[in-house]
Amino acid sequence: MPTRAIDVGGDGRDPILIETEGRSGQHATLSHCSGKKPQLKTTKETPSALLEAIPVGELQKTALDALDTRRHLKIPYLWIDAFCIVQDDGD
Repeated sequence: MPTRAIDVGGDGRDPILIETEGRSGQHATLSHCSGKKPQLKTTKETPSALLEAIPVGELQKTALDALDTRRHLKIPYLWIDAFCIVQDDGD
């Protein structure tokens, strides 16, 4: 698995960003252009908050659709570039 992934939650749990720490498992990926509209994303200042919960109400429709599709396919993890890559980190 990649270094970070979204544990998509379920049973009333919100999705959370996780550090995978070398674990293996099934995951789906989504990489897309978010356009000019601001979106929720991981920055140097946000990762700790996203490790506790990703506010579903603030997600773009594309990310929501990916979460729903993943749930139907019963894949436990999702990699979305806006969350799994720190967007303001040059490295």
